[in-house]
Amino acid sequence: NIRFLSELTKFRITPQHIIFHCLKVVIDDFANQNIDIACNLLETCGRFLFKSPETNVRMGNMLDIMMRKKSVQHLDNRQLLMVENAYYQCNPPDRTATVKKERSVMEQYIRKLIYSDLNKKTVEKVLKLLRKLNWDDKEVYKVVEKCFTKIWKIKYSNIHLMAILASGLHRYHSDFGVALVDRVIEDIRIELEQNIFKHNQRRIATVKYLGELYNYRMVDSPVIFDTLYTIVTLGHEFGRPSPTRINPVDAPNDFFRIRLCCTLLDTCGMCFDRGSSKKRLDDFLVFFQMYILTKQKLSMDIEFMIADLFEMLRPNMVLYKTYEEAAEEVDQKLLLNQKAFQQAGGIAKNQDESLEESELSSSSDEEDDDGHEYLGSAVEGEGSDEEQADTDEIEGVEDDTELVVHTNRQDKISLEEDEEFEREFSRMMTESMESRKYERKPAMLDVAIPMHPKSVDKTADQIDGSVSFTLLVRKGNKQQTKTIEVPAESALAVNTRSKQEAEREEQQQLKKLVLNYEEREEQNQRIALEQTLMRSGMRVTYQANSRRTNQRGRKLLQHQDHYSYKLVCLFNQLKEKS
Repeated sequence: NIRFLSELTKFRITPQHIIFHCLKVVIDDFANQNIDIACNLLETCGRFLFKSPETNVRMGNMLDIMMRKKSVQHLDNRQLLMVENAYYQCNPPDRTATVKKERSVMEQYIRKLIYSDLNKKTVEKVLKLLRKLNWDDKEVYKVVEKCFTKIWKIKYSNIHLMAILASGLHRYHSDFGVALVDRVIEDIRIELEQNIFKHNQRRIATVKYLGELYNYRMVDSPVIFDTLYTIVTLGHEFGRPSPTRINPVDAPNDFFRIRLCCTLLDTCGMCFDRGSSKKRLDDFLVFFQMYILTKQKLSMDIEFMIADLFEMLRPNMVLYKTYEEAAEEVDQKLLLNQKAFQQAGGIAKNQDESLEESELSSSSDEEDDDGHEYLGSAVEGEGSDEEQADTDEIEGVEDDTELVVHTNRQDKISLEEDEEFEREFSRMMTESMESRKYERKPAMLDVAIPMHPKSVDKTADQIDGSVSFTLLVRKGNKQQTKTIEVPAESALAVNTRSKQEAEREEQQQLKKLVLNYEEREEQNQRIALEQTLMRSGMRVTYQANSRRTNQRGRKLLQHQDHYSYKLVCLFNQLKEKS
């Protein structure tokens, strides 16, 4: 009631003296439910009365009385909070107005393109407009970089569009792409170190952004895996999570890092399905299970997120129940990787030795010919020769190192090219499917059907146990029909017979319904006619035509060509009545 009365006061329906009388009554007895009534009144129309010139002074006095009574009386915490909220609702404290940040015209234009105009239909247009900017201007470059790095200000559904723009700009401004990726990775690490709760949505958006950058070829798979391992190991002693060692920035009851890993893998994990990236993902998922088992009991949403992740990436992977099982599997994988690395190092070392032997054998003759000259020069300048020898040794080591790195680099380049091709192919297939989803499907068959197909002997088909199908083919501009014999037990023949029987039954049912409807209409019309004529003293009889005696004589109005009606008027009866 008091809120309704207060609303009427704001529309000047309730007189002001009435609402002030109500407020004075509850303030005089400022206890129990009167406190709730006074607070509701002030929250509804208190500011209106306080800001109105004719009631400002009176309302201010009432508020002062209420606050003095609050300080004198012993109220509980709930009532104190209600009174303070009602008071500040009527008379809020003075504060400086928010100063609007001044932005240049170019900055406003760039922000409008990214924050307002960007969507699926305008992404190409926005990319062209961004390319037309003056990238040599430091202020313009700074504004664009800020918009692309603060990805949490973008709508979550538009993050992949920002990755498309970044990929398009990277082709023409490579420095911008490198700086963008570095900033994104740095932001992820800083947020992991700080672990501020209010930045959780920012962290989710940044990780999602990194995954989209991988999808659009801005980063390689090693960056993704390094980020995943950084998320689950940062701050843990020896880089290995353990339930017995507490990490201050990753508590056992903090599940947000699990959410980060799931978000990143949901974004780009489907690309790691072949080659070396598949093995690396398998190894990480085992390590990820070990990390999950270091946590306390997971919440339901995190459990569902993990289940969906493994169902999407590796539905047949073994899920471990205890930390010890997962740790043992991780140790085994580490040993296998270490052995493989040692074997690869031994093979590379053998290749280096064989190359050195071939070089020594090819240069042995030259050393024999120039031996005396070399000794003479060594005696004349021992110090300089020692320095030169040291330099030669260093250069030799550098040459060997460069040779090994060059070989490994070729292997790495080939693997990266394979992964890049697979990723590009999968992205192309996805885009093709998305683009063809809304296309109008053409007609399945756009040829004229022959009006006189070949006759088929059904008896012969039944004897042979096969069903004949007529196939329509087209050769040039000419259509032809060919007969194909299909076994009667085949799925095609069985389905065709079932379909024909269903159509035949449906046709019979429709025919029966139509005939019944016609009979009912005929009967209703006949009854109406008889009643009309009986009022005139006439009797009606119906006879079928003698030529149609074997046919049904029921269709009176619709099929008059089949039946004829004979109206026999018994004039004798009329004569008798007359």
